[in-house]
Amino acid sequence: MIFVCSYAITNGDPEKFITPFDSDGNKCGDSTNEQFKDYPYKHFWGVVKQIEGTDVRILFHAVCVKECPQKMTDYDCKTNDDVSECSQTPVSTKPQFGNCLPDIEEAKDVLD
Repeated sequence: MIFVCSYAITNGDPEKFITPFDSDGNKCGDSTNEQFKDYPYKHFWGVVKQIEGTDVRILFHAVCVKECPQKMTDYDCKTNDDVSECSQTPVSTKPQFGNCLPDIEEAKDVLD
């Protein structure tokens, strides 16, 4: 087990494990990419749309955002092939390890 972990860390890219990527594979907050360097957070657009009751096939669609979106406010995102527009969300999100995750209490209220 120690050998496998050592080999993986030495020959792999452990940063990819903790770095957020949108659903097109773009690295959020990538300092080498002018388009994404100011968008450090991954917003699970599809999860929020699932709370609204939209099609389950979009569950894993995600975009890079400047700040985690708040309930019913406009937010700035980098659209991609899966997400053509960033619309308001029914729940607020907060940053967690580079990702914007829905506020649990607000999500419960929307689902009730």
